[in-house]
Amino acid sequence: MATVVAQAGGTRRKKKTEVVEPQVIDEDLLRQGVLEPLLLTRELTEPIDFPFVTSLALSFHNILHIDNLQTFTRLKLLRLDNNIIEEIKNLDHLVNLTWLDLSFNNIAKIQGLDNLCNLTDLSLYSNRITKVEGLSSCRKLNVLSLGRNHITELKQVDSLRSFSGLRCLCLEGNPICKEEHYQSHVLAFLSHLKYLDYMLVDKKKIAAALETSQDDELRELREKEAAQLAAKEADTEKQKILAELRESFVDGTEGLFEDMFDKSVEPEAMQILRDYLELKTNFKEKLQELVKILRDSLIEKNELRLQKVRKFEAAVKKAEEDSEQDAKQLLKGFQTLKKKVLREVNDEPISAEESVNHLLDDLDDLHQHLMTNETMLQETLEEALDEFEVVIREYCKYLSEKGSDFFRQLEELEKKFATSITEGVSSELELYQANPDDADPRKARFLSSREELMASVTAFNEHHIQLIQFRDEDMQKQITAWMEGLFEQHRQRQYSRNRVRLQEVQQVVEEYKEEITDVLRQFESDEEDDD
Repeated sequence: MATVVAQAGGTRRKKKTEVVEPQVIDEDLLRQGVLEPLLLTRELTEPIDFPFVTSLALSFHNILHIDNLQTFTRLKLLRLDNNIIEEIKNLDHLVNLTWLDLSFNNIAKIQGLDNLCNLTDLSLYSNRITKVEGLSSCRKLNVLSLGRNHITELKQVDSLRSFSGLRCLCLEGNPICKEEHYQSHVLAFLSHLKYLDYMLVDKKKIAAALETSQDDELRELREKEAAQLAAKEADTEKQKILAELRESFVDGTEGLFEDMFDKSVEPEAMQILRDYLELKTNFKEKLQELVKILRDSLIEKNELRLQKVRKFEAAVKKAEEDSEQDAKQLLKGFQTLKKKVLREVNDEPISAEESVNHLLDDLDDLHQHLMTNETMLQETLEEALDEFEVVIREYCKYLSEKGSDFFRQLEELEKKFATSITEGVSSELELYQANPDDADPRKARFLSSREELMASVTAFNEHHIQLIQFRDEDMQKQITAWMEGLFEQHRQRQYSRNRVRLQEVQQVVEEYKEEITDVLRQFESDEEDDD
């Protein structure tokens, strides 16, 4: 299909026309160009509602300027081929456009397509284009025809490499096609193509082009793309892990060490301590142990918590479905009874009033039964939710306490780390004060001011404590927010559902009552006429 579309765009030729002066896109021209929607007779709807037009053909009209298309907001296909258009403009509002034909015009630059994000087919065949540009927003391009233009540099093709969906490309008739390595260059850079210049691409030729390519830029580009892909996959995996950790409320432990020892907060003066690297490594290892213990405990408990939630929600759903099914059966039974009684009334009008009144009494009983059932269901669900809340609060209490224990242990670890740092700094200061002239110049820069050095150590420790407390508070807030949100969500849902169900019951009963009462009124009216 892509080949047919591209071939059609490439093989059109200018139609001889009697129009000499440039033509303006006016209402008459627009009416002539509407392709869809049409009546079944293929005639135009009257009046034409331009905002609902999806296909428009304005070919062979000697159009110079693209204009007066403001109301065509739902347009998907637009043909402006075989005109004398020099500039692509006034198309920004056509955001639903998927097919655009601008072939056989006088366009020198690709522009004005920034808002056409849904464009899949674009033909600029036979124009005066020299550069492949202005297409960065058209990421969905599947077919692109640039044949018979003035493209002279093979490198112009390279920018199309990022269009992963591009399957059909036409460049025939451009000066670059005369280059010795034209096809191999295009296939090496655009190895995802299916058709090139209307010909099906042989996969063996793509493989050969990739293998024989000596283009350093392509090699660097492929390496860069591989690195970007690896980074993207790593980020995706990281986000997946974070989502899993967040579900167990332990996402605050991810990257905790890196945040604590970020270069922006880690004092440069720490590097002068002889044992600093060892202290830091020990801190990291102990932190990792604590994190592992916490995660193993909470993730296991969290799965049990989620199982409880799923089981509860399934039970609620079944109870509601059973109740609704019972109600349907009761209504179905009354519907059968109603039909029978009303039929008998028509056959034996003598006992009509008594039969109808009995039916109304049955309807009142049905109404009471349905309302009682719905009320009992609501009470049962409320009781179940109260019991469910007690269970979930216990689970959340466990998660909360484990989290608090973790952060208290981390605070203790931090205190020991800070004490060791302070002792190390004091030792370095004593050595420096004893022999200041023998000190390493790099160390001397920090040790010469005791107050500043100790202040940086204190600030480093305070940053750690604040970060630990923040992560602790954040975890507690997450647990509480999830728990309270869950209960509120279920209560609000039950309340809303109960109101809707009661309204539905009331409406059905009133409709039945109105129908039965109409029969009774009609019977009474007939009796009065007989009198």
